[in-house]
Amino acid sequence: KLTVTYTLNSDSQKLQPNAAAAWEVEVFPNPAAENVVFDFNDINDGDQLQLSIFTITGQLIRKELISGADTYNMNISQLNPGMYFFDAENQTTNTRYSGKFLKQ
Repeated sequence: KLTVTYTLNSDSQKLQPNAAAAWEVEVFPNPAAENVVFDFNDINDGDQLQLSIFTITGQLIRKELISGADTYNMNISQLNPGMYFFDAENQTTNTRYSGKFLKQ
Protein backbone atom coordinates (compact mmCIF):
# COMPACT_ATOMS: atom_id res chain seq x y z
CA LYS A 1 0.00 0.00 0.00
CA LEU A 2 1.42 3.35 -1.06
CA THR A 3 0.20 6.48 0.68
CA VAL A 4 1.04 9.86 -0.83
CA THR A 5 -0.19 13.08 0.76
CA TYR A 6 0.35 16.56 -0.64
CA THR A 7 -0.27 20.11 0.51
CA LEU A 8 -0.47 23.27 -1.55
CA ASN A 9 2.44 25.64 -0.94
CA SER A 10 0.93 29.08 -1.59
CA ASP A 11 4.34 30.70 -2.26
CA SER A 12 5.39 28.47 -5.14
CA GLN A 13 1.98 27.00 -6.12
CA LYS A 14 3.59 23.55 -6.23
CA LEU A 15 2.35 20.47 -4.43
CA GLN A 16 4.74 19.35 -1.73
CA PRO A 17 4.64 16.27 0.53
CA ASN A 18 3.30 17.03 4.01
CA ALA A 19 3.81 14.28 6.58
CA ALA A 20 2.18 16.33 9.36
CA ALA A 21 -1.20 16.30 7.62
CA ALA A 22 -1.26 12.59 6.76
CA TRP A 23 -4.69 11.15 6.10
CA GLU A 24 -5.88 8.30 3.95
CA VAL A 25 -8.80 7.24 1.83
CA GLU A 26 -9.75 3.59 1.70
CA VAL A 27 -11.92 2.46 -1.21
CA PHE A 28 -14.01 -0.70 -1.07
CA PRO A 29 -15.07 -2.98 -2.54
CA ASN A 30 -12.34 -2.82 -5.10
CA PRO A 31 -13.20 -3.92 -7.76
CA ALA A 32 -16.82 -2.75 -7.50
CA ALA A 33 -19.90 -3.18 -9.68
CA GLU A 34 -22.68 -0.97 -8.29
CA ASN A 35 -21.37 1.15 -5.40
CA VAL A 36 -17.99 2.14 -4.06
CA VAL A 37 -17.40 3.44 -0.53
CA PHE A 38 -14.75 6.07 0.19
CA ASP A 39 -13.64 5.87 3.83
CA PHE A 40 -11.80 9.02 4.91
CA ASN A 41 -9.39 8.25 7.77
CA ASP A 42 -8.09 10.94 10.14
CA ILE A 43 -10.41 13.68 8.85
CA ASN A 44 -11.55 16.31 11.35
CA ASP A 45 -15.24 17.09 11.90
CA GLY A 46 -16.23 19.97 9.67
CA ASP A 47 -13.50 19.46 7.08
CA GLN A 48 -14.65 20.15 3.52
CA LEU A 49 -13.60 17.47 1.02
CA GLN A 50 -13.77 17.65 -2.75
CA LEU A 51 -13.80 14.23 -4.40
CA SER A 52 -13.01 14.13 -8.12
CA ILE A 53 -13.24 11.03 -10.33
CA PHE A 54 -11.23 10.71 -13.55
CA THR A 55 -11.08 8.23 -16.41
CA ILE A 56 -7.80 6.54 -17.24
CA THR A 57 -7.28 9.23 -19.91
CA GLY A 58 -7.61 11.99 -17.30
CA GLN A 59 -11.14 13.15 -18.17
CA LEU A 60 -13.00 14.50 -15.13
CA ILE A 61 -16.32 12.63 -14.95
CA ARG A 62 -17.59 13.51 -11.49
CA LYS A 63 -16.89 16.03 -8.74
CA GLU A 64 -18.55 15.86 -5.32
CA LEU A 65 -18.28 18.22 -2.34
CA ILE A 66 -18.41 16.27 0.93
CA SER A 67 -18.86 18.07 4.23
CA GLY A 68 -18.14 16.55 7.63
CA ALA A 69 -18.43 12.89 6.62
CA ASP A 70 -16.14 9.97 7.42
CA THR A 71 -17.51 7.88 4.56
CA TYR A 72 -19.10 8.54 1.19
CA ASN A 73 -21.07 5.97 -0.81
CA MET A 74 -20.97 6.57 -4.58
CA ASN A 75 -23.17 4.80 -7.12
CA ILE A 76 -20.94 3.79 -10.05
CA SER A 77 -23.38 1.53 -11.88
CA GLN A 78 -23.51 3.90 -14.88
CA LEU A 79 -19.72 3.88 -15.37
CA ASN A 80 -18.12 1.71 -18.04
CA PRO A 81 -15.97 -1.16 -16.76
CA GLY A 82 -12.34 -0.19 -16.25
CA MET A 83 -9.92 1.68 -14.03
CA TYR A 84 -10.77 5.07 -12.54
CA PHE A 85 -8.65 7.49 -10.56
CA PHE A 86 -9.81 9.69 -7.70
CA ASP A 87 -8.44 12.78 -6.05
CA ALA A 88 -9.72 13.71 -2.59
CA GLU A 89 -8.78 17.23 -1.58
CA ASN A 90 -9.29 18.40 1.99
CA GLN A 91 -10.10 22.03 1.28
CA THR A 92 -9.87 22.89 4.98
CA THR A 93 -6.24 21.77 5.35
CA ASN A 94 -5.17 22.08 1.67
CA THR A 95 -4.06 18.45 1.57
CA ARG A 96 -4.98 15.75 -0.91
CA TYR A 97 -4.99 12.01 -1.37
CA SER A 98 -5.11 10.23 -4.71
CA GLY A 99 -5.87 6.64 -5.60
CA LYS A 100 -7.70 4.35 -7.98
CA PHE A 101 -10.47 1.80 -8.16
CA LEU A 102 -11.78 -0.72 -10.66
CA LYS A 103 -15.32 -0.84 -12.02
CA GLN A 104 -16.42 -4.37 -13.00
